[in-house]
Amino acid sequence: MKHFIKKNVMGEPPHPQHFHPRILPELESLYAAIKPVLSSKRPFIFLGASSTGEGVSTIGWALSYYIATRENEECLFVDGDIRYPSIRANQEMPAHGLHEYLQGETEFRELPFPTELEYLAAIHGGHHREQFVKLAEEKVEQFVAESTRYYRAVVFNARPGFDKFNEQWAKHSDLVMLLASYRSTKREILQQTLRGFTRAGVEVSGLIFNKQEHPIPDFLYRRL
Repeated sequence: MKHFIKKNVMGEPPHPQHFHPRILPELESLYAAIKPVLSSKRPFIFLGASSTGEGVSTIGWALSYYIATRENEECLFVDGDIRYPSIRANQEMPAHGLHEYLQGETEFRELPFPTELEYLAAIHGGHHREQFVKLAEEKVEQFVAESTRYYRAVVFNARPGFDKFNEQWAKHSDLVMLLASYRSTKREILQQTLRGFTRAGVEVSGLIFNKQEHPIPDFLYRRL
């Protein structure tokens, strides 16, 4: 979040002006793209990438908070990579995370915790990073139903690539979006990931182009 949120707004009611002005147009465009779904339901949004380092967790945090600012309701960020979580669990967080929920060890109400930003809650990946959970589909479906019951929108920060773990979550999501990074994402790896979703019958709703570099200086770019 430090890339997008101004330091002096922590604890204040959410507002679009809390974001760095350079990222606001991109977030507004992304919000406009998902607005039709937001208008009809409380969506579960799957956000993934073909490989690590694409910026999924950063974009996921920013999108969750931006939706909260525009909808004026609390949103939820879920760390869905239980192998290499983006949220490092500590003693101040709940004892249980997504991994424990999928194993049937805890209930949903024990998972969310407040963040430093108002109207934004989060769920960490759990405490068993060395294990890979074999999912029962009904647990995924139950998690999606419970999370969207309590939050205006849920952004699921998926693990990289396509596998059975991601397939289950994507199948129960209202939107599936993938990130690609400028001068970083390998075309063949991205295509392989897209083919995986296609074979699974999962429609990818859109592709987010991240880390784009502008060769024109800012003061000129703003005048074009």
